Amino acid sequence: MDEAQDLIKPAVLQMLDAWLKGGLAKGRWAFFGDFHRQAIYGTGGPVNPHEVLASICSNYARAALRQNCRNTRRIGEETALLSGFESPPYRMGQVDGAPVDYVNYDDSNSQRAALERVLVQMASEGDIKPADVVILSRYRLEESAAAGLTNTTRFCIRSADIPASARPRKPMFLFATAQAFKGMESKIVVLCDVDRIENEEDRSLLYVAMSRARSLLTVVLHTRTRMAVREAFRKKLSEQWR
Repeated sequence: MDEAQDLIKPAVLQMLDAWLKGGLAKGRWAFFGDFHRQAIYGTGGPVNPHEVLASICSNYARAALRQNCRNTRRIGEETALLSGFESPPYRMGQVDGAPVDYVNYDDSNSQRAALERVLVQMASEGDIKPADVVILSRYRLEESAAAGLTNTTRFCIRSADIPASARPRKPMFLFATAQAFKGMESKIVVLCDVDRIENEEDRSLLYVAMSRARSLLTVVLHTRTRMAVREAFRKKLSEQWR
C-alpha cells in the first residue's frame, strides 16, 4: 500500500485488519510512505504512524529508503531547501540536471503574463512535448493563474480530471492541483500560485508539488516569498546541510 502517510489511521487499519487473511498481525503486507512532508491531509494533529500501527500489529520490520530516485539532484535539493528541511532528508540523485527556474510575480495579472510566457516558450521548443508537462497549483483551475489561459492562440490548458474530447489542434498542457497529483510524477512541472511558504502546511504542499518533477521544474512565485526563499538557500551553505 502506497501513500501510507495518509492511510495509517485507526479506522483504515481496522478495515485492513478485517480484510487481510490472518489480519495485520499474521498476514503479509507492506506499507510505503513518505512521512517527511507528504501527510497533507489533516489528521487532527501530529501522529506517530508507528504508534498507530503498533496498536494493531506490534511486530513488523521497518526499513528506510534514503535514496531520491525520482528527481534530478538540483530539483531534489531545492525541493528540500524550500520546504523547510534543516538537513538533507535523503541522498540526492546522481544526475545534476537543469537548474530550477524561478519566475517572480507581483499580482494576478503579472503572474498570468509570466505563466503565459513560460508556456509559450515550452510550446515553441521542439525538444519539449506538451504531453510531458503538468501545471500544478494549490488551487483549482478556475481559481488559479492558469484560469485565463485555457484557450490562448498559442496553446490550451485542460484539467487532468477531464478526458480529452478530441485531438487538440494546438499544444495542450494538463493542469492538476498539487493535492490531486500527489503520488504521481511528470517529466516537467510548472508550479504556479506559490503565494506563501511561511507555515508547515504551505511547506508540505510545496514539497509535494516540487517533488513531482523528474527532469525540469519551473516555479512561479510571489515576490512576498523572496525573503523566505533567500533564507532557505542560505541553509545550503551551513555545515548541517552538508
